[in-house]
Amino acid sequence: DPEAPNAWDMDEDGLPDFQDPAIDDSGLPGPLAFPAQLDLTLAPATVSLVNGRLDTFSWTAEIVPAAPVAALLQGRFTLDLSGASATVAPGGSTSFTVDVDRAGLPGGLYEATLLIHTDTFQTEQVRVVFRVS
Repeated sequence: DPEAPNAWDMDEDGLPDFQDPAIDDSGLPGPLAFPAQLDLTLAPATVSLVNGRLDTFSWTAEIVPAAPVAALLQGRFTLDLSGASATVAPGGSTSFTVDVDRAGLPGGLYEATLLIHTDTFQTEQVRVVFRVS
């Protein structure tokens, strides 16, 4: 039945079979971004984008602070995209760094979301956390 749930996603990995390079392996193509969570408490963190899919894609990234502290964190995050490729071919990868300016922030645990937008796939979300003592 073509209308049944997962009818077009045999391995149930969330990627339709016509975009999935390994329709019988739920571990492929794998996540787009590594790691799944960034901890910026001690130092900047590196994010790697890996294209385990069949299409070349272009991407952009942005950080959205969590609602309770959005105003406090606005403009404090830095995405260093120097050296990162704006497009990633199948089997390729690229990396960039994320940092935060902690100066003047009151002590506590802060959260945000790194959004990775592509022209081919759905937006990936990476949790970003850091602690100020």
